Amino acid sequence: MTLYVVITARCSSARFPNKVTTNLGGRPMVEQIIIKAKKFKNIDGIVLSTSTLGADDALRRIAEANDIGWYRGSNDELADRHIETWNMFGITHALTLSGDSPFFDLEIAQRLINAMREKPQHWVYGAYTPYGCPVSGHSSTGLSRKCIEAQVKAYKSCSNRDEIQECYAQAHVIPEGDPRMYYVDCSDIMPPTKTAMKIDIDYPLEMAVMNKVIDHLGYFPEKYEDIEKAFLEIKRL
Repeated sequence: MTLYVVITARCSSARFPNKVTTNLGGRPMVEQIIIKAKKFKNIDGIVLSTSTLGADDALRRIAEANDIGWYRGSNDELADRHIETWNMFGITHALTLSGDSPFFDLEIAQRLINAMREKPQHWVYGAYTPYGCPVSGHSSTGLSRKCIEAQVKAYKSCSNRDEIQECYAQAHVIPEGDPRMYYVDCSDIMPPTKTAMKIDIDYPLEMAVMNKVIDHLGYFPEKYEDIEKAFLEIKRL
């Protein structure tokens, strides 16, 4: 078994160009993700998967400066870039992180890593409550190579861009009760009674808000509850 953290990021976002390299808490956002990922136990490495566009040269430099692996593939064919990244590093299982979602809960993500180590036969590892609800505000997922290969197959079978996105999503989501899906109980961290907050970053205003949260806390949050605490305190102020 070869278990990596795979961070997917690119600078050509239409809604917020260069957001992954924009300052968040004093560092480029993607670098904050790398720093958090280095705190994981029982992983074999970290790789940043990006495109060959010139704008993404900055991401390669960030990966090299932080001493992690990197791979550059197609900007448009995400499925190809994923499988090529896995092939390059011989990955069989991965915790997947998005370059615009730096506020994943570190403990939840570690539980997904542990589950992949302990039960490698499954395809997808998700953080769920006992009621079958995804954990609010959490963005990482555990995937096996079988799942990635199924995604690529579904992607290639579609004829137009709308169908491609739909097929890709359907291949990624396995129905509840399917033995390929392993549910990791994280209800002690995120009870189902809590309301989800949007903590990924798609727009400059969201970046500004989260910088205020970090300033208020005085540190980069590692847990969902840290962000919730900051929002409540700021609201009172």
